[in-house]
Amino acid sequence: ERTIRHTQPNRKVTRADVDRMKEARIASAAAQSELYRKRTEEALQEMKVPETMPAFSGLKTDPDGNLWVQDYRPEGETHTRWTVFDPPGRAVARTERPARFTVLDIGRDYVLGLRTDDLDVEHVEVYRITRR
Repeated sequence: ERTIRHTQPNRKVTRADVDRMKEARIASAAAQSELYRKRTEEALQEMKVPETMPAFSGLKTDPDGNLWVQDYRPEGETHTRWTVFDPPGRAVARTERPARFTVLDIGRDYVLGLRTDDLDVEHVEVYRITRR
């Protein structure tokens, strides 16, 4: 058990972030039904908006005991940025995966995942990890 602290300021929530999130949720609801779209719009009007975004949205470990922490990715953004911490808790790497890429597995020398293209077709991709 360990506490890891990373001194990175939380990203402020902007009006554009809120608008992008609302548009995405309304579009998703509208694809299901008009009633669901209306209820979603009503719920979003009452929603309280936090001042900052969460710090992270995903955690993974690799075979060497490193902790991979995914930066929070707001709706509408496609990047996947990760900070890698070694077992004692030191940040040892920072990486960015391709747009619309979801990490499924991390090995000693690879990152395996699914990338979704513009037509929502999934592609399995493997990237080599090189250490310096």
